[in-house]
Amino acid sequence: MKPNILIVDDNPFNRMYVTELLSAEGFLVEEAINGKDALLKLNKSDFKLIIMDLLMPGMDGFETVKKIRELGFTIPIVAVSALALKQDRQRSLRAGCNDFLPKPVDFKQLRAIIEKYLKEPPNAEDNSNAKKYYTKCQDSNREEIVKNSSQVNEESFDKSCPFKGYSLLVVEENKQLRDSYSDFLIQIGFEVYSVSNGSEALKFIEENRDKILDIVVSNIFTSGIDGLGLLTIIKRQFAHILVFLYTQSYDPSTFQYAVQQKVDGIIPQAQITKNNAIEIIESALSQLMLKGSRLSDAKTASLVRQAQSQLFRAGCINLCQLVDFTYLPLHEAGGDLMRCHRFGLDGDCGLVIADVSGHDVISSYTSATFTGILTSFWDSHKEPISLLKKINRELIKVGNDKSHVCATVIFWERLSGKLKIASAGNPGGLLVSFDLNNEPSYKLLNGGGMVLGILDDDDLFIFESEKLEPNSYLFLFSDGIEVKELIDAIESSSEFFSKNTIKGICQHILDNILDKKEQDDDLLLICINNPQKNGSPTFHSEFLSTYNEVDRACSWIENILPIEKIPQGNDKDIVLLSVREAMLNAVEHGNNYKPTAHFEVDIYLKDNELKIIILDEGAGFDFKKNVRKQTDLTLTQIGKRGLTLMTSVGQEVIVDGNAVTLIFKTN
Repeated sequence: MKPNILIVDDNPFNRMYVTELLSAEGFLVEEAINGKDALLKLNKSDFKLIIMDLLMPGMDGFETVKKIRELGFTIPIVAVSALALKQDRQRSLRAGCNDFLPKPVDFKQLRAIIEKYLKEPPNAEDNSNAKKYYTKCQDSNREEIVKNSSQVNEESFDKSCPFKGYSLLVVEENKQLRDSYSDFLIQIGFEVYSVSNGSEALKFIEENRDKILDIVVSNIFTSGIDGLGLLTIIKRQFAHILVFLYTQSYDPSTFQYAVQQKVDGIIPQAQITKNNAIEIIESALSQLMLKGSRLSDAKTASLVRQAQSQLFRAGCINLCQLVDFTYLPLHEAGGDLMRCHRFGLDGDCGLVIADVSGHDVISSYTSATFTGILTSFWDSHKEPISLLKKINRELIKVGNDKSHVCATVIFWERLSGKLKIASAGNPGGLLVSFDLNNEPSYKLLNGGGMVLGILDDDDLFIFESEKLEPNSYLFLFSDGIEVKELIDAIESSSEFFSKNTIKGICQHILDNILDKKEQDDDLLLICINNPQKNGSPTFHSEFLSTYNEVDRACSWIENILPIEKIPQGNDKDIVLLSVREAMLNAVEHGNNYKPTAHFEVDIYLKDNELKIIILDEGAGFDFKKNVRKQTDLTLTQIGKRGLTLMTSVGQEVIVDGNAVTLIFKTN
């Protein structure tokens, strides 16, 4: 006899779906309609696995799991939820779940979960048997809806009802009802779209962000992501959209849960095509309009989200290989930002992070004001403390009294590794160095100081200088991250520090931190590292990304590279020709012809070896896919020779991200 499995879900459609899938595999399955029911059944049966919905009225999945663990049960529990954010997964694991499955439940993932925790693989027969139960489940649910719902019986309604200009999405499994509701809503002025379930609704909203969707009307019980899950996600991510739920019947706890999740109205299903539904929707719209124009509010919310995505910008075409960052907001709207800046052709860069208080339009306005001031004065205030003072004075001028800004400013001489750091209310940062045995050492930099926009007192900012030695890393972080937990996460991420690039390191470290605690604030983490792991180049220069600058770079290389420095067996003209191709590759492909971009040239001279590195601002490319056959080329050909010519001339060509290295040795 196969093990007994408990399904806990308030949605009868989802219970039916999972039950039929597991029964088709030969498992014994029992169902619980909520957390309280699950606890009662645990005392009567010996379950080997629990599949737990997280969004339930009354005692939700999180509380139910905690209670199960408090009672001493060690049964594997798999959370199933439409909430797919990382913090939701982590919260479920901290509550006591063993694993997580997103809604809608994927049958292959469900089979893998069962095999993982029951150590007994499901039947290896074709999935079609289980899938036919899903179809049967859908059909029976639709028949039940049609049977129990009142047929369309439209009463008179006020055709002057002010719904013209509003768009609405209907979410209903049953096509007959979906079409009926849509027809009625179109007649009273709405622009109507329709989908079958919550999963399709979220996909529609995501794919149509450019359209202002005003209202969602959904059946509480749909397959996959149900109405309650859809409500929760929309109120998190698309707060400007009104959500109305309907059902044939619902209990008080379901109503209470929907209210807690800020539902805009619950409509009895039998009244959707009647005046009652019109009054409920019109009332919600009227209440919202008391706070301002509905369309204006929706557009503002959309613009806030777009503006927030622009607050993390690189000073180059792409964020360079020397910087990595991750930002995890606690709420949808916020004002935190990261900006880096390149100061001309001298190899110097600046970097600013700011943590703006609040999660609303005011905080986003403050961050936009901050960004405007920053970009206006950065080039004329290269000293970090001077820039902080200027930003602070300008923020006070515009009357910034609704939110404050914690900020860190860095001026970075990349070639020498020198750092100048100023902070206003932010932690100072963590400097991580590795010795010859790859053992890390840590230095906590000074932080704190007065936040910006509050007091006009220049003595309240913190400043210090530091040097980023080869094989060293500087981490900057918001105050939602504790130093000890950052160090612990770094200790658990040692594999990242042996790579040639730091890309992805910040996300990995934040994942480690959030595996051990629940996120309670916005989290911003940035890492920069010294690029000169192999020592400083003998010669270095930077150029704008134009053909004229390529010619100037060739002249510079020819002048500083005497013939005796060319390893024997290599022709200087051919060496210069291959380097020229590398620079053209940087202009045309790496920097995509952007004339304000840069490329860098590093020259390393050693006994019997010449190494030249060309760096652009691009994201890198696949080396093997871009090398053409040598037989396709001629020496008199102009352009289009690129990597093929480089590989035929140099002893070695290395492509690492946005860097192309040409190595010439004595033959």
